[in-house]
Amino acid sequence: LIVFTAVTIAVAQIISNVATVAIMVPIAISVFQGLGTNPIPYIYVIIAASHCGFMLPSSAGSSAVAAGVTESE
Repeated sequence: LIVFTAVTIAVAQIISNVATVAIMVPIAISVFQGLGTNPIPYIYVIIAASHCGFMLPSSAGSSAVAAGVTESE
């Protein structure tokens, strides 16, 4: 779970949160089902971790636009 959380936070810094969830959730479902556990609680953690993508301007479109406008003036 810690590995999935760390990877999700790292990926959320680069691409959008929705794309991060779309990438990580199917992988997590297959891994946790393969381990014989219910993947739903782990998916909630991954979705919560994907919302931590706010540290870099590239992680959110509106933040990137605001940073670009500020730097060009």
